Amino acid sequence: MQLKAKDTFRCEVLRPLGQDHLYALMSLYQPLVGCDGVSLYLTLYSEAKHQRSYESHSRLCRTMNMDITVLEQARRRLEEMMLLRCYRREKEEKNNYVYVLYQPLSADQFFKHEVLSRLYCRRMGNSNYQMSLNKLSHLEVSRDGFEEITQTLKSSVIENWDEQSEEQFSQIRPRYQFDDRQHPSIRFDYDRFLSRASNLVFPIEARTSDNLRLIGELATMYGYSADEMLVMVGRSTNNADNSLDVQKLRSLAFVQKPKAPSKAAGPYDLPPVAFLQSLQHGVAVTDNDKRIIEMLVSELKMPPQVVNVLLEYVLKISDNRLVRSFVESVAAAWMRNGVDSVDKAIAETKKPRRPRAAVQRRDVLPDYYQQSSQAASQEVTEDFNREEFEEIRRQLREREG
Repeated sequence: MQLKAKDTFRCEVLRPLGQDHLYALMSLYQPLVGCDGVSLYLTLYSEAKHQRSYESHSRLCRTMNMDITVLEQARRRLEEMMLLRCYRREKEEKNNYVYVLYQPLSADQFFKHEVLSRLYCRRMGNSNYQMSLNKLSHLEVSRDGFEEITQTLKSSVIENWDEQSEEQFSQIRPRYQFDDRQHPSIRFDYDRFLSRASNLVFPIEARTSDNLRLIGELATMYGYSADEMLVMVGRSTNNADNSLDVQKLRSLAFVQKPKAPSKAAGPYDLPPVAFLQSLQHGVAVTDNDKRIIEMLVSELKMPPQVVNVLLEYVLKISDNRLVRSFVESVAAAWMRNGVDSVDKAIAETKKPRRPRAAVQRRDVLPDYYQQSSQAASQEVTEDFNREEFEEIRRQLREREG
């Protein structure tokens, strides 16, 4: 069955390559499998290291700048030389392939092989065969008297790069250098995070600025490392549509417990959640307090050090209580006063507080109630006649007697 560009594949490497294996591949196997075969072997070896899902052969052809027919021929030569084993699962729309790569034989094993050694001799000739044997004890070749003529990359290779190409490239290129006005407080190792994130764990399509900013915010607020965030992002990824479930990521960050933070450079340099936990003598931060911190960091975009000063200040003046409405009012006042650093925040806490005036409650009845009560009292007084009342009582007694 002919290989098609839409067919998908995955790679597996049983054992890593060493220097001797690379030497044997380039010097001994290359005459047998050709340059295309060696290129395919090394490309598949590279793909296997980071591949986590099936990929199309069309992408592999683009990577190698090779036609699908040439690629299939190169693969078959690798199979014949026992460098690769191929497995196929047929489907209606497209077939799935699994390529298992095997190490090349060492030079000593290669020349002792009954078939490979004879094929090599036929392809290279007797003199070259003998020269390859002698090169087993190879020393570095002297370059004295030689002029380097290595071809360098020329800028003309992208001369057709236009605005449309740049726009498409910018859409898929991860952006995590945020403007200070968007968020001044993110402290996260994006380089390590993205270098360890495979396409399966964190798809390229999901690496938008909003998602990357949220990842940095959560890591900054709770004190998660790049490796810890990578695990949570992987659990929140929807591979069906290559998207990130933001709510699930927030929930995981909310309930997860980060590793103990390293010693901070300053008293307010801890992540806000860890800082609050230190203020309450190691007792875990409650869910309500976590939501207050998330509001300060994610919604109000306050720097984490400023959040820490604010938390300490509110606890001090509020009998160790964090009431969300009061925290919001203090944070809003600080933002209006331009508090964006630890020094400004500390200065804000030293300002004299205005004492609250004691308010005495005085219940005043409405006018209509007072008027109606007075009218009823007057009516009772005016209608009541003592003499008539006594006469009626006397007549009732006579009838009973």
